[in-house]
Amino acid sequence: MPAAWSTEEIEVTVAEYFAMLRLELAGLPYKKTFHNERARRQLNNRTKASVEFKFQNISAVLVNHGHAYVRGYLPAQNYQSALEISVLEWIAGGAGLVEALPGCVLVDPPEPQGTLGFCDILVEPPEPARAARASQRVVPVRVDFVRLDAENRRLGARGEEFALELERRRLHDDERRRDLSKKVRWVARDEGDGLGYDIASFEGDGRPRLIEVKTTASGKYFPFTLTRNELAVSKAEAASYHLYRLYEFGEDPRLFVLKGALDEACALTPTQFRAAFRS
Repeated sequence: MPAAWSTEEIEVTVAEYFAMLRLELAGLPYKKTFHNERARRQLNNRTKASVEFKFQNISAVLVNHGHAYVRGYLPAQNYQSALEISVLEWIAGGAGLVEALPGCVLVDPPEPQGTLGFCDILVEPPEPARAARASQRVVPVRVDFVRLDAENRRLGARGEEFALELERRRLHDDERRRDLSKKVRWVARDEGDGLGYDIASFEGDGRPRLIEVKTTASGKYFPFTLTRNELAVSKAEAASYHLYRLYEFGEDPRLFVLKGALDEACALTPTQFRAAFRS
């Protein structure tokens, strides 16, 4: 049985992972095999597969703490506490990510290429059980990527506009309902964002489809923020409510859809409290 990873081995692996993350955020090319090999030269006879899995563990820690992760390493949740501690120390220190933010592809991704249809980019949603592993550790962060997404109004508007055209093509091309495709409305732009959804669309039979769009240039498992109103509307209008999660938004975007009440489709974590005073 392989020996447990030492503190030194964990530090080497985490450092190599963040080197890849900095390059990815800056939109620069890198080779995963190079970083795997460079890490193994400093480890105790670890296999390529074991280092790959450790990189996936690091992704899981980052996702669980609302942080950007290397998209090529899907989160693997069975990680040791020492790894989480090391990753959180890197996060608290900034890990050199602040310097990567100007021009960062997460903040300002390139435009999608070509004319994409709904089915071209649709994938299965992740399982809610994979959303998080509970952790009691709280660490100050220099870059809050979830908030960065939520407050990036330009990215949000780009995602909504992309989803609007996607819906029109879905109805026009897939459902053969040209009449309905002309009636799809971008209500968040035209009526304000207080409705709890962004786009008013239709099913092929004319029933309403209410669409809330959440956009990120990060990967499939990256968390998103949800307002109390959006949650309430998803429950009140469960039969027609759809959340469109656009991820890896840019040249080659992907989409998964969550239908109905969002507290049944996602693992929700409260992140803010409202403070009040007695009068």
